[in-house]
Amino acid sequence: EMFTSHNGGDGFSPGEGIAGQAAENQECICIDDVAKDIRFAARPEQLTTVVSLLCVPLVDRGACIGVLNLSAPETGIFGVEQERLVTIIANQAALFLTNIQMQEKLADSFENLKEEFAEREKAEQQIRKLSNVVEQIADAVLITDITGSIQYVNPAFECLTGYTANEMSGQ
Repeated sequence: EMFTSHNGGDGFSPGEGIAGQAAENQECICIDDVAKDIRFAARPEQLTTVVSLLCVPLVDRGACIGVLNLSAPETGIFGVEQERLVTIIANQAALFLTNIQMQEKLADSFENLKEEFAEREKAEQQIRKLSNVVEQIADAVLITDITGSIQYVNPAFECLTGYTANEMSGQ
């Protein structure tokens, strides 16, 4: 699975780079000076200077769904307290993102149900039309089950044969 960066860039894969390692291991990574860390690779499209970096995984139900990255242009900006606070924020963000995904799935399911209901309603209307035709047609109609037992006769059958639906039922 690939995570997309906030700026619409190429993103990263779990295990790739610092953020990828935070995702793969589901652990915070705090770096005081990225110039001293071989895992850090600055991207040409980066708009700001990154010196300190804090990567906190967004974890929901045991799965990493992203990484919250904070950077600063100075060394030693992020400490234990900042890591704790950002972890709280990351946990809330993970829940928020999961809830959005669940709402989208629920909305899709609702739309599918609406479509199925509309199709069923259309089919029921068609059945009602056909039923009216069978009831009003001048020709005799007799319906049997698989064993040949009469299940239905229309009014024309009754008129043409003189037998009532009750008399013919089950014959």
